[in-house]
Amino acid sequence: AAVVFLFAVGELLESVAAGRARAGIKALASLVPKTAVLLDANGGQREVPAASLSVNDRVLVRPGDRVPADGKIFRGESSLDESPITGECVQRQKAGGDDVFAGSINVDGVLEVLVEKAASDNTISRIIQLVEQAQSSKAPTARFIQKFS
Repeated sequence: AAVVFLFAVGELLESVAAGRARAGIKALASLVPKTAVLLDANGGQREVPAASLSVNDRVLVRPGDRVPADGKIFRGESSLDESPITGECVQRQKAGGDDVFAGSINVDGVLEVLVEKAASDNTISRIIQLVEQAQSSKAPTARFIQKFS
């Protein structure tokens, strides 16, 4: 009876942890903006869905905006708040040629960013995939208990 009780408590704790992980995944996904300002060859600007950005597109990131895709700074310099991605609370000064991550917050300068990764392959998407994989695989202890239940 004690083993059954402990197994039930373990199942409950696992479902609570899974719920928290799902909430964390939703929070991560919401870090990437839904739209981006795409720059064309003539300097024109148009708003497009961030998910439609392709490698080598250039996007404009204004102060206060979130970076819509992983890439390199093509033009401009600014402080970026990368804490939503890295967890570091210190802003980083970035300039031409520096890498930027989707979901980072542009603090004070105007940036042109050259997109280097599609939305499905950006840093946040990879983190989400890793969390989902970890959720779907059972721990060795859980597999052992399942054999005997």
